[in-house]
Amino acid sequence: MKKFVPVFLVFLVVLSGLQLTNAGNLQDELKNINNRIITNKRRLTETKRYQDVLNVKEKSKLDEQEKVKGLLDEYETKTASTQQEITETVKRIKESRKSMETKGRELDKKRDEVGKLLTFVHKFSQNRFIDYVFSAESFSELTGRARFTNKILNGTVKAITDLHLESSRIETARQNLEKDKQRLAELKTEYKTQVERYGSLKKKNEQVLNDIKNQKQWTKEELARIQRQLDNDQAQVKIILKKIAEEEERRKRAAYKGAYMWPVTVNGPIGPFGMRKHPIFGDVRMHTGIDIDAKMGAPIVAAGDGFVGFVGWLGGYGNLVILSHGNGVTTFYAHMSRFGCSKGQQVKKGQLIGYIGSTGWSTGPHLHFEYRINDKPMNPLNYLPR
Repeated sequence: MKKFVPVFLVFLVVLSGLQLTNAGNLQDELKNINNRIITNKRRLTETKRYQDVLNVKEKSKLDEQEKVKGLLDEYETKTASTQQEITETVKRIKESRKSMETKGRELDKKRDEVGKLLTFVHKFSQNRFIDYVFSAESFSELTGRARFTNKILNGTVKAITDLHLESSRIETARQNLEKDKQRLAELKTEYKTQVERYGSLKKKNEQVLNDIKNQKQWTKEELARIQRQLDNDQAQVKIILKKIAEEEERRKRAAYKGAYMWPVTVNGPIGPFGMRKHPIFGDVRMHTGIDIDAKMGAPIVAAGDGFVGFVGWLGGYGNLVILSHGNGVTTFYAHMSRFGCSKGQQVKKGQLIGYIGSTGWSTGPHLHFEYRINDKPMNPLNYLPR
C-alpha cells in the first residue's frame, strides 16, 4: 500500500502535465487561428475596398465608353460617308473615262472632217474662189455661188472653232479625271486612317473593360476564398474552445474528485442523474441529482470542505442542507430526518451534517444528493470517487 501511494501520485502528476500540455497546445493553436482570422479580416476589408475601387473605375470607364461610343459612331458615320464618296468617285472616274473615250472618237472624226475641209479650201485658192463666183452666167447663180463659198469658208472656221472647243473640253475632262484620281487616293488614305483610329479606340476601350472584368473576377474569387478560410477558422475556433472547455472540465473533475467523498455509505443501487419518470407524480422530468438508498437515521457527512449556506425546509427537498465549497461549487443534501449542522458553520470533509430521512417528496429513506457549479446541476458521479 505504501508503494501504491507514490506511484498513484506520480500518475496524477503525469496526467496533470499531459492535460496542461494539451491545453497549452490548444491555446497556441487558438492563438494562431485568431491571428489568422485577424489577418484574413484585414485582407477581406482591403479586398472589398479594392472591389469598391474597381466598381468606381468600371463606372468611370463605362461613362467614358458612352463618350467613346459617340466618337465611334461619328467615326463609323464618317467612314461610311467616305466609303460612299469613294464609291461615287470611282463611278465618276469610270463615267469620265467612258465619256472621254466617246469624245475622243468624236474629236478624231471632227479632225478628219476639218482636215478634209481644209484640204478642199487649200485646193481652191482665194482667186479661184473669186473666179468661181464671178464665172456665174446669171445673177442668181452668182449669189448662189457666193453663198456656197461663204458657207464653205464659215463652216471651215466653225469646224476649227468647234474642234478647239472640243479639245478644251476633253482637256478639262482629263484634268477633272486626274483630280478625281487624286481625290480617290486621298479618300482611301483618309478611310484607312479612320478605320485605324476607330479600331484602335475600340480595342483600347475593350481591353480596359476586359482588364477590369478580370480584376473583378479575381476579387470575387479572392473574397470567396478569404471568406471560406474565415468560416473554417471560426468553426475551428468553436471546436478548440469546446475542447478547451472540455479539458478544463476534465481538469476540474480530476481536481474535484480528489476533493470530495461520498456523503453516505453506498449499499445499494443509485437513482441516476438526468431525465426520468417521477416516482410520485409519474411525469418525465429532470432529476437534478442522484438518490442514494440508506437506512433511516444513518449519518450524512459533508462531501467536501465548505460553508453551510442553508439549513431548513425547502419544498420537495424536505429538510435540506446546502454547502458552499468555493469556485461556484455547491452540494445539496435533501430529505434529512434531522440536521447535524447550523447555517454559517464551517465544516470539513467527512464531518457530520445530518441524518437520513424521507421528508419532502420522497417514497422512502434515502439521500438526494446534488452537485452544482454556478447553480447548474452536474452529474455528481463525475466528481465522486469511483
